[in-house]
This record gives sequence, structure tokens and C-alpha cells, in this order.
Amino acid sequence: MFEGLPDEAVIKDIANQYAKAVKSAREIDVTNASPDSYAAQLIESYPFHFSIRDLYARFKENPGFMQTRGLIRLMRSIVANMYETDRAEQTMLIHPYDLDLNNEEIFSEIKTINPSLSEAVTHDIAKEGHSVAEALDVKLGSGTDAQDVSKLLLVASLANIPGATHGLRESDIIGYLCAPGRDIAKMNKDIVAYLPTQAWYLHTSSDGRLFYKNTQNLAAKLHSMATSYNRQSCLKELREYLKSLFSPVLKDCYQKIEILPAIDEVSIEADKVCLVIIEPSANTSSTTRLNTAWNTFANDIEYKNRVLFLTGTYENILDRVIEQAAQYRAIQSIIAEFDAEKLSEKDPQRVQARNSHDKIILSLRSAIQETFTTLVYPSTNGFRTTDCRIQFSNNQFDGEQLIRDTLEKVQKFTSDVTSDTFRKKCEARFFGGQQKTQWSEVKRRAATLTIWQFHRLDALETLKNTSLSQDI
Repeated sequence: MFEGLPDEAVIKDIANQYAKAVKSAREIDVTNASPDSYAAQLIESYPFHFSIRDLYARFKENPGFMQTRGLIRLMRSIVANMYETDRAEQTMLIHPYDLDLNNEEIFSEIKTINPSLSEAVTHDIAKEGHSVAEALDVKLGSGTDAQDVSKLLLVASLANIPGATHGLRESDIIGYLCAPGRDIAKMNKDIVAYLPTQAWYLHTSSDGRLFYKNTQNLAAKLHSMATSYNRQSCLKELREYLKSLFSPVLKDCYQKIEILPAIDEVSIEADKVCLVIIEPSANTSSTTRLNTAWNTFANDIEYKNRVLFLTGTYENILDRVIEQAAQYRAIQSIIAEFDAEKLSEKDPQRVQARNSHDKIILSLRSAIQETFTTLVYPSTNGFRTTDCRIQFSNNQFDGEQLIRDTLEKVQKFTSDVTSDTFRKKCEARFFGGQQKTQWSEVKRRAATLTIWQFHRLDALETLKNTSLSQDI
């Protein structure tokens, strides 16, 4: 297969470079491979990575596969392709993942070994740039890392005889992928942990091995369910989730909430402050950052001091939140199905669903954080804006507290409603130099004067029954 090989010193140097990569991986605790053993096995197997021997042995007894002749033909195609595509000049060894599955001859050899995994290959691993792994590499800028992981797992999954070993554990995947110049920590975090949530045919065994088989997995079911939901049903799910985050409990800052409503659905009352969560838009007022329709609404209502808006500044960003809401609804439905089936908590599908649920929640929260960043509130001469950054701490978030704290910082909300200062502010704002005024007029001014602060609902009534009673 080769005209010649380099001398022993060059081979040892290459083996030592790989051993150094393994040592670095061990130091960050992502593999338990031995650097010394790694180097010794590479010297013995050069120019092939020693894992080829172990992984190819798994499928040598597959029906219809001629062990010696079939392996030689496959390796000849792989090596020839590496030279034809100039990849041979860029690699020190031939690895088990160095097979170009977009090459018709090589793909044909793989189909001969196990034809049942053809669909797994074309959807998840290689399809002229349109597979899950190829798209993930483009998205992450990770070169061929996701494809290498996928092809390594494919080779480890080709056996189709009873009792055969399929797949690899994460520590073994990382061990086999250790190579000079490869950022193994990033690969472990961004690809090995993430790929199973995207690939449709990648499964997890009860002992933690990742492997391909010819049936779709949880990720495929999740994708199918999520894409089947229409926009309105996803918006309904999102509204419910946002309601769980922002519904008022103390009700001293705002008392009502409207989530992604149509304008004609919002009614502003004189005795309640309403928080309206609206979709960010690029076509906004320069002063309020509300889109044209909502800006007109805010300026036209009588009770201007009874509304505030939570929005953002990026056009179409809500689409990402809706997409994550669809995923959230789908994973909840899948878990509900598992509950109905009384699937064991230790079942790989249940474990994967639980992990996917946690990741989807994180993605949904991240999308919400990026979308709703601006609070618009009534102030002197109309409406003003201020940054309002949603932060989840230990999976906890209190939307009411965020709004409360944000408004308190800009002196729009006050909890000081019993002091002389508060009484004097009432006299200055509501009496206008007069000694007496109608109580209905006091309430009307509190609801219409945008300079007046928000406070708990009973503050004015309490003040009326004490220090202001003689003047009303």
C-alpha cells in the first residue's frame, strides 16, 4: 500500500506528539487513556492509528464481509482518497475516522459492511455539507471535529451480528480523537456532549456508549414534534412560560400582565398598573423604542401612568424564542408519554429526555434573555427606556422583582409610602396648591400623571385615612 515508511526516529516523534496530546486530555479529566501505552501502540501500528485494528475487528464477522480482502479494499480506497484530496499531507496517521463518506466508492464499501446504517450516514454524518455533523462544524467553526466524532462512532457501530459491541463511551471517544493541535476540551464540551441532541440516529446504551443504529432517536422525535406545531400554538406555550416568570405576587409595582397581546386586547385601568410584554421591532420610535402601533397606543391612552412595556431592540429575534418554545413543548410531551408508559428512570431514553429537557430550558432562557432587554415606563414628558437584563441564578428568576428593582433604580417605583416625604409629594402633585380636592380627582391624577411613582395599591387610601383626610 505504501512505497516506503519514514525511519524509526520520525515514527517515535509522531507517537510522542500524540502521547503529549493524550497527557493534556488526562490533565483535564476527559479521558483515562495512558500516554505511554498510546505511544507504544502507535509505534507498533504506524502509519495506522492502533484503534483501527480494535474497531474494525468488531465487524469482521458481518455476513457478506470478506475479512481480509474486504478490509484491504476498504483501506486502499481510504488511503487513495487521502492522497487524491491532499489530506495525506496534512495528517501524521491514518485514523479510523479518515474515511470520506461523500466519496461514492468509500460509502459503497461501508454499505457493503452494514447497509442498514446508510440513512444514518446521509442524515447525520455526510451529505455534501448538509448532514447534521457537517452543519455543526460550520456552525461552530470546528473544522471537521463533529464529522470525525460521527465517523469514529459509525466505525464502532458497524457490527451486525448477535452479541456484538456497539459504540464508544465518551472517555474512549476523546482518547481516540487526541491528536497534536486538536482542542480536545472544546471538542468534549461543544461536540461530544451536543451531537446526541442533534443527530437522529445516534443512541445511548444502558452502559453509556454512543452508537448509531437504523432507528430514529429522541432527537428525531423531538424535531418532528417541534416542527409540527404552528406558530400560534408555540406562542401559547411561550406565553405560559413568560407568565410563570413575570406574574406579580407582591403586586406593589404592577398588578396586571399582558403577554405578546394584540393591541386591541389590552385594556388599561385607572387602579392597576399593567406590564405589557411585546415583540421587539426594528421600526420603533427613537424615544420609546416601541414600534409605531404600540407607540401610538401608549400616547393615546388616558391612563398613561398605568402601563409599562418590556421589549427589545432586535428585529425577528422573537422567532428564536418561539423555536425554543416549540422544543420545550415537544420535550414535555415526550416526557409525559414516558410517564404514561411508566418507563424506568434509568432507561437510556428517559435519561436522554431528562438531559434534553435541561438543555432546552437553558436555550429557551438564553433566547428570552437576548430578546427582552428594554423596559419602557411612563416618566416626565412621556415615556422613557432603561436596560432591563434578565438573569437566571441557580435556575431561579423572579420577573416581578426584576421589574421592581429596575423601576426603583430610575425612581419610578417607591416602597416608601408612610413617610412625610411621600405625603408632601402627594400634596404637591395632586392638590396643585389647593387646600382641598375631590378623591376621584386624586386617583385620576395618580393614573394620568406620568411623573407620579408606582407604589403599592393601598398607599393612597392609607394616606387618605390618616394625614390627608382633612383635606379631601
